[in-house]
Amino acid sequence: KAFVCRYRAPELLLGTTTQTTSIDMWAVGCILAELLAHKPLLPGTSEIHQIDLIVQLLGTPSENIWPGFSKLPLANQYSLRKQPYNNLKHKFPWLSEAGLRLLNFLFMYDPKK
Repeated sequence: KAFVCRYRAPELLLGTTTQTTSIDMWAVGCILAELLAHKPLLPGTSEIHQIDLIVQLLGTPSENIWPGFSKLPLANQYSLRKQPYNNLKHKFPWLSEAGLRLLNFLFMYDPKK
């Protein structure tokens, strides 16, 4: 289960029952980042650990960047760390702006975007 957790989109980890292509795009982002880093980008060992790793990397989700976030079934069950910054550029300092832009599009919190 932990292995599969690595590729799960945050909305799934937070209990959504609606599945869209954004879930697949998130998994593609995880695989691309794994290929670039030569190791798993988000090697969570549990769902809460996975959520914490996502927040460390992309910042804390909010209603501003993810409308409907607070209404997800499990959103209020976790106390998320306050991480205001996206750290993809720090994780991949050698990646071109186009590469970073692609990863940011794949790792978008709001599944409607």
